[in-house]
Amino acid sequence: MKYPLSRRSSEFLWITVAALLLGSGASRALAQETPVDLQAIIKETQQTAQSPSAMTMVWWIPEAFIHAAISTNPDMTEEKRETFLKPLRSYTIIIVIDAKIGPIGALTYTPSTDLAASVRLKDNAGNLYTPIDNAQINSDAQSFVAIMKPLMASMLGPLGQNMNFFVFPRRGKGDGVIADERKEGLFYVEVGKKEFRWRLPLNSVLTPKTCPTCKETLSGAYKYCPYDGTKLPETAAPQATPKP
Repeated sequence: MKYPLSRRSSEFLWITVAALLLGSGASRALAQETPVDLQAIIKETQQTAQSPSAMTMVWWIPEAFIHAAISTNPDMTEEKRETFLKPLRSYTIIIVIDAKIGPIGALTYTPSTDLAASVRLKDNAGNLYTPIDNAQINSDAQSFVAIMKPLMASMLGPLGQNMNFFVFPRRGKGDGVIADERKEGLFYVEVGKKEFRWRLPLNSVLTPKTCPTCKETLSGAYKYCPYDGTKLPETAAPQATPKP
């Protein structure tokens, strides 16, 4: 099924992809124009497990990342950002690449259908969630994934072709958000027997704190100064968006 996009919607997606890749000079320039460090978010949201014979990469795409990426468009108003993000806000989006590594380094990728049977999202209480069937995802989120996949393929070749998008629920069995980048928490992604863990919040989306005693600039996730034990003030995360 094809999902036609307006010219403006297509532009938004291209901006998002450019920021996701962050490999070219152009995308680095875009990153410099946004107050959130996209490269820092990527560093915190990508995890890789690799051995001489296999490689698995898991990439969690939080809302703060997409918000920062589309904000590089100078025509993007807060109202337009909200229109773009709202359909995605019901989901947790995970990208997985899994491959066997041959004797001379050639990659043999695991098919998406095989991966779907082994990828699970796990919340802090240990509840497991399977990927949501594509037919049960809202049409705007389907469009986002449907456009992202060929764009990744065209930009990254075989690596992009084998970026598998898995969509999970945003809220868990207790109705709490499974993975909120700005709040304390813990969640996991399982790929077969491999487990990837994220401890939250992400430092990259929090405003740095200054110790009132020693004046050191510290991670926004810190509650106490590691140098003198001073309790640090609470600070709000930038660019926070309303949650459903």
